[in-house]
Parts: sequence; C-alpha cells; structure tokens
Amino acid sequence: MSESDDYRGEESRIRSIKKHWSVYKKFFAMYMKSRLIYKADFVLGFTSQLISLIFSVAFLTLLFTQVENIQGWSFNEILLLAGFSGLILNLHHIFFFAPYRLGEDYIISGRMDRYFVRPLNMLFQVFARYIADDNISKFLANIAIIVYAWNQLGLTLGPVKILYGLMAIISGVMVLGSIFVTFGTTAFWTGRSQAIFWLFFRISDFRRYPYNIFSQPIKIILITIVPIAFTSFFPTTFLLGMEQWRPWQIATLVIGPVLYFGAYQFWKFGLSRYSSTGS
Repeated sequence: MSESDDYRGEESRIRSIKKHWSVYKKFFAMYMKSRLIYKADFVLGFTSQLISLIFSVAFLTLLFTQVENIQGWSFNEILLLAGFSGLILNLHHIFFFAPYRLGEDYIISGRMDRYFVRPLNMLFQVFARYIADDNISKFLANIAIIVYAWNQLGLTLGPVKILYGLMAIISGVMVLGSIFVTFGTTAFWTGRSQAIFWLFFRISDFRRYPYNIFSQPIKIILITIVPIAFTSFFPTTFLLGMEQWRPWQIATLVIGPVLYFGAYQFWKFGLSRYSSTGS
C-alpha cells in the first residue's frame, strides 16, 4: 500500500469521525428536547437518582458509626472510592446504557432493520438513540463527593494524578462499555438482553468497597467476568498513593481499550447472525 493510499484512508477515517460526531450532536439535541417536553418526568427521574445516591452515602456513614475502618480503609477513603467509581459508572450510563435493552427494543421489535439502510455504524446508532439523562444528577453529586473526600484526606493534586485520573475515567467507561456490549450482544441468539444484566447490577454495588475485603472467588469475578475493580478500586488506590497495587493500577489504563476491542469484535459477530423480523 502506497503512502497516498494511507493518506486517503486516514482522511476517510477523519471524515467518518466528524460525520458521526455531527450526527450524534443532533441525536442528543433531539433526545433532550423530547425529554424536556415532559418536564415533571425529567425532574422526577433526576431527583430519584439523587435520592438513591444520598441513601447510599447515608448507609456508609451509618456503617462507620460501628467500625473505625474496613480492612484499613477509613470513611473518607471509601467515600473517595465510592465517588470515583460512581462518577465512571454514571458517565457510562448517561451515554452508553442502550445495549441493556438491545433484545427488547431493537431485535424483537424489528427496529434494528432500519439501521442497516443508514450509512452509519450500527453500534453508534444504538448508543445515539438513548441518553440516560436521569444519571446526570448522580454524576454531578459524585463529583461533589470526590471533592469533599479529597479535601478531607488532605490529598495533593498534581499533573500526574490529573492525567492518570482522566485516563482511568476513559478506560473505566470503556470497561463498562465492554460489559454492556458483550452482555447485550447475547440477544442476537436469545432475543432478550435484560436478564443477563442481572449479574452486572447485582455485582456493581461491590465497586463501593475495597477489593481486598472480598473472598477469592469474588475477587476473580471482579477482574474477569464483571471487571469493575478496574473502574473503582485500582484507580482509587493510585490516587491515594497505595503503591502495593501498582501493577493493577497500570493495567487499569489499558484494560478498557483491550476489553472494548474484544467486545466490539463479539458485537460484529453477533450482528452477522442477526435475522430480520420482517416487520
């Protein structure tokens, strides 16, 4: 392949990215306009998610009235863990929650058929159609929790921690994205996707607690089947300066892209097995 071919290929990819970004902004604007038509529903969803987070923090507070620390972790350290992992979780849910109902909303209904005639990436269209805006309140509240815990712990914020934190957030969102894409893709064979997510939702609460308090089987699950330890415990230990977890902290920055690449290949395989409903 000549240099000119490489250049044209790169130029084509850039144009494709620009086109998808332009389309996504329009999808986002249309979705938010449609949601704001029913302002009461928007406000109730926004508020209910915030109340849910308040109860979670209240539970942690109550827990620490009975114990001084959990496996050496203080209240503010666990608060930072919960806030950082919650920020990643809610950021993912706002933009990339759609595969949760891939079977019910796209495959069984036949809605996916129309996506094949559009000159856009299929998975992009699935993501762009749904914005979980009720998670915005939790996202903002988790930022406040991080700031509060950070100040209470007297931690410093240098360029290394800022860069690591941003990269960990991106990688963490991709880890969660890989889980959702993988679980959702199973609907190409089963017709339904919600049931398998039961495993994720049951285990996702473990992200609020130190990885080392769990039994060995749970630890294995948290770094393999549902690898949320890379979205919570490991990056938080770096921010707290716990060097004994250094190999896992480094792995955190690359595991997201690796897992997402694998999930996307599985998605393409599942898509090739899609059979139209004809509706």
